[in-house]
Amino acid sequence: MQQHIMIKAMLGGLLGTLGQILFVYGVAPLLASPSLDLAVLRGLPCTPGLLLHIVTGSVLFPLGYLAMLPHDMPGSPVLRGLLWAGLLWGVTESLMAP
Repeated sequence: MQQHIMIKAMLGGLLGTLGQILFVYGVAPLLASPSLDLAVLRGLPCTPGLLLHIVTGSVLFPLGYLAMLPHDMPGSPVLRGLLWAGLLWGVTESLMAP
């Protein structure tokens, strides 16, 4: 796998993760209740969870995307990214909902 493709994927994952964090901690409290983050709602320290969120969003998930998708999913890169995000969301919701 080419190194510049990995760097672009990881940079995109980092930017997306930072955008999500900005929304959860910055915009959502203005629209909804004090926060949408479970650690903040329960009064727990959120630094380890936030660090894990940044690492998984900027390293693990982009590398998983690059390892899995070129042969498994059809369509343009945008469609494949949306399908990958939907798959991650579905797995996460099925683990968190019960």
